[in-house]
Amino acid sequence: MAAHAKRAPVGRQGKAGRSRPSGPKKSPSVTKAVKTPVAASLGTAPPKQKRPASSAAAKSASGGPVLPPDMARRIAKARKRLGLTQRLFARMIGATDRAVASWERGAAVSPMASKQIAELERLAGELEGSMKPEFIPTWLNAPLQVLGGSSPIEAWGRGEADRVWRLAFFMGSGLPT
Repeated sequence: MAAHAKRAPVGRQGKAGRSRPSGPKKSPSVTKAVKTPVAASLGTAPPKQKRPASSAAAKSASGGPVLPPDMARRIAKARKRLGLTQRLFARMIGATDRAVASWERGAAVSPMASKQIAELERLAGELEGSMKPEFIPTWLNAPLQVLGGSSPIEAWGRGEADRVWRLAFFMGSGLPT
């Protein structure tokens, strides 16, 4: 071998096939992963658990949970007992008319909406005890002086359900308001 021959530095091959030096060497402590229980757990995802057959079967076509078979009927019945459109019923429970329509077709109802629906079912029962069912929609939509010129639907939608309940109680009791 000739002492005067230059050797190319050891490194990566460039685009043109020439050698170029690789950058500074990294210390082994930087490139080596530390195996700790926390680091090991972050590197892998936990195994997926299988769902019980009952929850997998309790899904509707839209992917949400299926309501009890009578819930959709209960919603429609409560709305019709009060003589309300889906829009007005939705307004009273703080939902959209599209939500009410989907609930009546069997879509899942939130727990908060379920409570509101149950309260409106009780209101319908109270009003049916104090007036003819055909007058309920008229009463719910009529502006009342006791509510400051608002209708019971408007008062309920503003969160003044207690005032509407008080009126329903007084009408059923025969006491003057």
